[in-house]
Amino acid sequence: MDAGTVIAIIAVLVVLALVLYFVRRRSAAQREKELEEQRGKAAQLRQDAQDAGLQAREHEAAAARAEADAKQAEVEAARLRREAEARQGGAAEIREQSQDQLRRADELDPDVERANAERAAAERTQGERETLPAEGERTRIEGERPESEGPGRP
Repeated sequence: MDAGTVIAIIAVLVVLALVLYFVRRRSAAQREKELEEQRGKAAQLRQDAQDAGLQAREHEAAAARAEADAKQAEVEAARLRREAEARQGGAAEIREQSQDQLRRADELDPDVERANAERAAAERTQGERETLPAEGERTRIEGERPESEGPGRP
């Protein structure tokens, strides 16, 4: 082999080595770029998961507050029911005492007999008005069938 051939072989080997070096370098850069993109995507997914976890905790806290408010409302309603019952009991007692006082006053008043008779007459008149049929309303005559029962209907 002469010196020109050796130089040509060495030049080809150097060029091949340079091409191989640049291809590898480019592949490594490409791989590193892909890895960075994957790291970025993973970081974004982690951030999204943390945000979702935080949002879930916020919803849980809001639900717990609503539950506490509902329980507080139930307690308040029970307290108000007890208070209403106590006041109704008190009102009934006061009403009963008032009626007792009126009866005692009637027992003492010499004019009560006349007033009681007038009151009884007024109550009878009121009771009769309540039992009379309303205007335009028919009264059922004995032996007559109601309109809902036609002839031949029991």
